[in-house]
Amino acid sequence: MSTPGPSADLALSCADCAAPFAFTGAEQAFYRERGLREPTRCAPCRATRRAERNAPAIAALDARLAAGAPVVTATDHGTFGGASATGGARFSRGTGSGYGGPRQLFPATCASCGAATEVPFPPRGGRPIYCRECFGRLRRR
Repeated sequence: MSTPGPSADLALSCADCAAPFAFTGAEQAFYRERGLREPTRCAPCRATRRAERNAPAIAALDARLAAGAPVVTATDHGTFGGASATGGARFSRGTGSGYGGPRQLFPATCASCGAATEVPFPPRGGRPIYCRECFGRLRRR
Protein backbone atom coordinates (compact mmCIF):
# COMPACT_ATOMS: atom_id res chain seq x y z
CA MET A 1 0.00 0.00 0.00
CA SER A 2 1.48 3.34 -0.96
CA THR A 3 1.09 6.49 1.04
CA PRO A 4 0.12 9.70 -0.71
CA GLY A 5 2.96 12.09 -1.46
CA PRO A 6 3.37 15.50 0.09
CA SER A 7 0.31 17.67 -0.31
CA ALA A 8 0.24 21.32 -1.21
CA ASP A 9 -0.65 23.76 1.56
CA LEU A 10 -4.35 24.54 1.81
CA ALA A 11 -5.83 27.90 2.78
CA LEU A 12 -8.73 27.26 5.16
CA SER A 13 -11.08 29.66 6.89
CA CYS A 14 -11.68 29.46 10.66
CA ALA A 15 -15.24 28.50 11.67
CA ASP A 16 -15.08 30.80 14.73
CA CYS A 17 -13.25 33.96 13.69
CA ALA A 18 -13.34 33.54 9.87
CA ALA A 19 -9.60 34.29 9.68
CA PRO A 20 -7.70 32.41 6.99
CA PHE A 21 -5.09 29.91 8.15
CA ALA A 22 -2.71 27.55 6.38
CA PHE A 23 -3.12 23.79 6.61
CA THR A 24 0.38 22.69 5.63
CA GLY A 25 1.32 19.51 3.81
CA ALA A 26 3.03 18.19 6.94
CA GLU A 27 -0.10 18.86 9.01
CA GLN A 28 -2.22 17.14 6.35
CA ALA A 29 0.02 14.06 6.53
CA PHE A 30 -0.18 14.08 10.35
CA TYR A 31 -3.98 14.29 10.28
CA ARG A 32 -4.22 11.63 7.54
CA GLU A 33 -1.97 9.18 9.47
CA ARG A 34 -4.23 9.41 12.49
CA GLY A 35 -7.52 9.36 10.60
CA LEU A 36 -8.46 12.87 11.72
CA ARG A 37 -10.65 15.32 9.85
CA GLU A 38 -9.06 18.52 8.65
CA PRO A 39 -9.30 21.36 11.19
CA THR A 40 -12.15 23.85 10.99
CA ARG A 41 -10.60 26.35 13.41
CA CYS A 42 -7.31 28.24 13.42
CA ALA A 43 -4.69 27.39 16.07
CA PRO A 44 -5.60 30.29 18.44
CA CYS A 45 -9.31 29.40 18.33
CA ARG A 46 -8.51 25.71 18.92
CA ALA A 47 -6.40 26.70 21.95
CA THR A 48 -9.23 28.89 23.28
CA ARG A 49 -11.78 26.07 22.93
CA ARG A 50 -9.39 23.60 24.60
CA ALA A 51 -8.90 26.00 27.52
CA GLU A 52 -12.67 26.49 27.87
CA ARG A 53 -13.26 22.73 27.76
CA ASN A 54 -10.59 22.10 30.42
CA ALA A 55 -11.55 25.06 32.66
CA PRO A 56 -13.68 22.99 35.12
CA ALA A 57 -10.87 20.45 35.66
CA ILE A 58 -8.28 23.19 36.08
CA ALA A 59 -10.52 25.03 38.56
CA ALA A 60 -11.03 21.82 40.57
CA LEU A 61 -7.27 21.20 40.63
CA ASP A 62 -6.61 24.79 41.74
CA ALA A 63 -9.21 24.39 44.53
CA ARG A 64 -7.55 21.15 45.69
CA LEU A 65 -4.13 22.79 45.73
CA ALA A 66 -5.45 25.83 47.61
CA ALA A 67 -7.08 23.59 50.22
CA GLY A 68 -3.88 21.59 50.67
CA ALA A 69 -5.57 18.40 49.48
CA PRO A 70 -3.62 15.78 47.54
CA VAL A 71 -3.50 16.36 43.81
CA VAL A 72 -4.30 12.73 43.04
CA THR A 73 -7.19 11.11 44.89
CA ALA A 74 -8.72 7.66 44.95
CA THR A 75 -11.41 8.83 42.52
CA ASP A 76 -8.89 9.95 39.90
CA HIS A 77 -7.99 7.60 37.09
CA GLY A 78 -4.43 6.46 37.65
CA THR A 79 -2.02 6.81 40.51
CA PHE A 80 0.60 9.09 39.06
CA GLY A 81 2.09 11.13 41.86
CA GLY A 82 1.03 9.25 44.97
CA ALA A 83 0.07 6.00 46.58
CA SER A 84 -2.59 3.80 45.08
CA ALA A 85 -6.23 4.10 46.05
CA THR A 86 -5.81 1.15 48.42
CA GLY A 87 -2.92 2.85 50.21
CA GLY A 88 -0.19 0.56 48.88
CA ALA A 89 2.89 1.52 46.96
CA ARG A 90 2.43 2.54 43.37
CA PHE A 91 3.10 0.04 40.61
CA SER A 92 3.90 -2.73 43.10
CA ARG A 93 3.81 -6.33 42.01
CA GLY A 94 3.21 -9.41 44.02
CA THR A 95 0.56 -7.99 46.35
CA GLY A 96 -2.43 -9.27 44.43
CA SER A 97 -3.75 -10.70 41.22
CA GLY A 98 -4.91 -7.35 39.86
CA TYR A 99 -8.52 -8.25 40.60
CA GLY A 100 -8.52 -7.58 44.31
CA GLY A 101 -7.71 -11.09 45.46
CA PRO A 102 -4.47 -12.64 46.65
CA ARG A 103 -2.04 -13.78 43.97
CA GLN A 104 -1.79 -17.54 43.56
CA LEU A 105 1.77 -18.81 43.39
CA PHE A 106 2.85 -22.17 42.00
CA PRO A 107 5.91 -24.14 43.20
CA ALA A 108 8.66 -24.70 40.62
CA THR A 109 12.33 -25.60 40.35
CA CYS A 110 14.81 -23.23 38.71
CA ALA A 111 16.11 -24.68 35.43
CA SER A 112 19.45 -22.96 35.91
CA CYS A 113 20.49 -23.46 39.56
CA GLY A 114 17.93 -26.04 40.77
CA ALA A 115 16.63 -23.87 43.62
CA ALA A 116 13.01 -24.12 44.72
CA THR A 117 11.00 -21.04 43.71
CA GLU A 118 7.41 -19.89 43.19
CA VAL A 119 5.94 -18.37 40.04
CA PRO A 120 2.58 -16.59 39.44
CA PHE A 121 1.60 -18.96 36.62
CA PRO A 122 1.20 -22.74 36.39
CA PRO A 123 4.45 -24.25 35.07
CA ARG A 124 4.07 -26.12 31.79
CA GLY A 125 6.28 -29.04 30.88
CA GLY A 126 9.13 -28.29 28.52
CA ARG A 127 9.38 -24.60 29.37
CA PRO A 128 12.21 -23.55 31.68
CA ILE A 129 11.40 -21.75 34.94
CA TYR A 130 14.02 -19.53 36.57
CA CYS A 131 14.37 -18.16 40.10
CA ARG A 132 14.51 -14.37 40.52
CA GLU A 133 18.33 -14.27 40.56
CA CYS A 134 18.84 -16.47 37.49
CA PHE A 135 16.08 -14.68 35.58
CA GLY A 136 17.72 -11.33 36.34
CA ARG A 137 21.08 -12.66 35.23
CA LEU A 138 19.58 -13.91 31.93
CA ARG A 139 17.81 -10.56 31.32
CA ARG A 140 21.06 -8.59 31.70
CA ARG A 141 22.74 -10.50 28.87
